[in-house]
Amino acid sequence: VVDARRPLTPPPRLQVSPHPVSPAAVDCGSERRRRGMPSVDEQLKKRAKAGPSLLSTTPASELTAEIVTKIFYETMDAEHVDIVSISSVVNPGLSAAFAACDPDNKRKEHLFLHGTRYQYAAAIAKEGLDPGKGALSPGVFLGGLALKAHTYASKGPGPQDEDGKRRYTMFVVRARPCLKSGDSERSFGVWRMLAKERMQPVFLIEYAAPDWYGRRVV
Repeated sequence: VVDARRPLTPPPRLQVSPHPVSPAAVDCGSERRRRGMPSVDEQLKKRAKAGPSLLSTTPASELTAEIVTKIFYETMDAEHVDIVSISSVVNPGLSAAFAACDPDNKRKEHLFLHGTRYQYAAAIAKEGLDPGKGALSPGVFLGGLALKAHTYASKGPGPQDEDGKRRYTMFVVRARPCLKSGDSERSFGVWRMLAKERMQPVFLIEYAAPDWYGRRVV
């Protein structure tokens, strides 16, 4: 539960541009309103007020942004957290390595989230996620809850905006876990991945949130 004593902020803002995604994966407008989630139109109206992305990336399309926004705000509070940009990670080398790790498509593919320190985002987009650089032990942790991923991102916030919020980064990651190769599922659907080639960062979310956000959520 978020501390209700904290001041409220406007709905999130979003940047979009062309990128093919299946419309079937997008929530309808009535479903978004039922969940209290901001519509794309509402986001675009606020776009002019949003600060520019500080990362050099390729903006995602409106449909892609809609899908990623849905995933993000399933556990993040839209009244306190603003999406600054949702970008496609265009990296042919990482795409080729991910495809080569399972050429026959025998393993089940998942879509996960990974929160990281702001200063690491550019390197991850360029080089991929490296299990050898784990803070305490080898492995990259991936999960389905944005709020949980934010606990990792909050350890390394980026610049501060004029409204006092800090910038944070989170990746959307394609993954093909393999138990036989040492990958393991932890609690709440969190996976510890041990192979770089079984993970492909596909989208980067840059967002702004108060310093206290996440610490007061229980």
